[in-house]
Amino acid sequence: MDLEEDRRHSKRQHEHINMLSFVADSEYGIPKRCPCGGRLINEVRGKEDYKTLPGKRFFICRNYEADGLHYRQPWVIGVQEELERLTKREQVNSLNEQVYDLTVQVYSLEKVGRDSLIFSLFKCHGLEVTVLQVTGWKFRLLQVNLSGRYLCLFAVYSRESVKSSELFSSIIASSKTLAVISSGLRGNHGDALHLMLEELQVLSPLVPTREFSVLRYCQQIEHGTWAIVNVSYELPQFITHARSYRFPSGCLIQDLSNGYSKVSWVEHVEVEEQEPIHEMFKDNVREGIAFGAERWIATLQRMCERFTALLEPATSSRDLKGVIPSPEGKQSIMRLAQRMVSNFCLSVGTSNNTRTPVFSGLDALGIRVTSYKSQHEPNGMVLCAATSFWLPVSPQNVFNYLKDERTRPQWDVLLNGNSVQEVAHIANGPHPGNCISVLRGFNASSSQNNMLILQESCVDSSGSLVVYTPADLSALNMAMTGQDTSYIPILPSGFAVLPEGGRNNQNAEIKAEGGGGGGGSLITVGFQIMVSSLQSGKLNMESMETVNNLISTTVHQIKTTLNSPSAA
Repeated sequence: MDLEEDRRHSKRQHEHINMLSFVADSEYGIPKRCPCGGRLINEVRGKEDYKTLPGKRFFICRNYEADGLHYRQPWVIGVQEELERLTKREQVNSLNEQVYDLTVQVYSLEKVGRDSLIFSLFKCHGLEVTVLQVTGWKFRLLQVNLSGRYLCLFAVYSRESVKSSELFSSIIASSKTLAVISSGLRGNHGDALHLMLEELQVLSPLVPTREFSVLRYCQQIEHGTWAIVNVSYELPQFITHARSYRFPSGCLIQDLSNGYSKVSWVEHVEVEEQEPIHEMFKDNVREGIAFGAERWIATLQRMCERFTALLEPATSSRDLKGVIPSPEGKQSIMRLAQRMVSNFCLSVGTSNNTRTPVFSGLDALGIRVTSYKSQHEPNGMVLCAATSFWLPVSPQNVFNYLKDERTRPQWDVLLNGNSVQEVAHIANGPHPGNCISVLRGFNASSSQNNMLILQESCVDSSGSLVVYTPADLSALNMAMTGQDTSYIPILPSGFAVLPEGGRNNQNAEIKAEGGGGGGGSLITVGFQIMVSSLQSGKLNMESMETVNNLISTTVHQIKTTLNSPSAA
């Protein structure tokens, strides 16, 4: 071996040792750069010296390309091969095939022994929607035509953890980006690859959350067609609950060249439940209503309508009733209401990943009580209590009853029977139930304004929400004039209304506009109160009794008013 070759061999060995050390120390075993700082390039093939390496795939440092130093440890190549196998074009194609196989070759799925397909065609706000599902495999596809104006915004929101949790706050309990493997092309969101930890929820204290560690890949397949794909990547050290595995899932966005886009959504998961599903929600979970594609795309449609309302000028005197003076004030109120809804969704679910609970438990009455130290809300200790119950009343009727300010004194025990008046109203979409209201309470004896309530109500085919928070007059004045609302303290309470599961009710629920229709309703009620007397994070009996009485009385009032046979 000559001197030059010996020098090359020594340098190669030195780089080999550095690479092994770098790989051992790299986060999640997926190195993105060489120890020298140079970017690793994919890929170099055909090197005779490395025929024995598995995959014949190499990732080289740009700085050493001219020197022919392309060595990389075989097991590292295996990691990268697995990453490639789980992502990019293969999984985009898999998602694409699932969409078209379901729509064109429906009967082929039945031939391989999977459960029967349920196919239905219905109209929602004048849009044609196709729903397909394979219930036994928890495999669901939904297609809907949406206005294309905000779908580029949706693509950005869906691939970033913080923004996606804002867009789907009723579904995503927590979302965290563990690693940005590829940030995508400059000026384009294509080829972005993120390793993420995501926790999905149903708005009830009776349904455990589902945790997924996923690789999320965004790619423009062709002009006017995008894919956002999730596929599970095993990180057992981050998963604390039952094992949940996501097969290629996500959405295809196709431009229809008429101002609209077609969104096709697939959810294909495998879940091993460590504990049995509560009887009340068993049908919803097993049939895919709770975690299925319909819920994702119904939320997407509603949020697109909300973004439209957010960016439109405030010109309707009927909606604003002369109280909110400017478009900036309208947008400020809407942002405050969105923060309120997101806060409420966290308070009624079973996730503990976004807050550090001092106490969490489910009592004999089915009321889950959690306390945590407030950060963005008022300083002190916040007590959250939530429970779910069933009513033999349609979801649409329950929603109409809860959102109507005229019937509010019948269930809101804090009003003491006094009436409320709507002083401001902002529409969030074409459905009259999607709106934000500012309510003013009256004292029956003095007829003076005693309190203000900020309320948002929203409804879609998957369910509805009525969320509210007491609001200080000066704080709402700040919001109405367009000032920053991120520091305004809020303690939201409210209701989540879901359609009852079961095959007998499903067709009626799907066909009903805005989640109405036949069948019963699953109602979750949640309250948050400040408990300043808590010392060292210990709950006292008085605070527990207060919140239990508040929920029990509210549930009793609702059951009695809606003539439930089970009303006590």
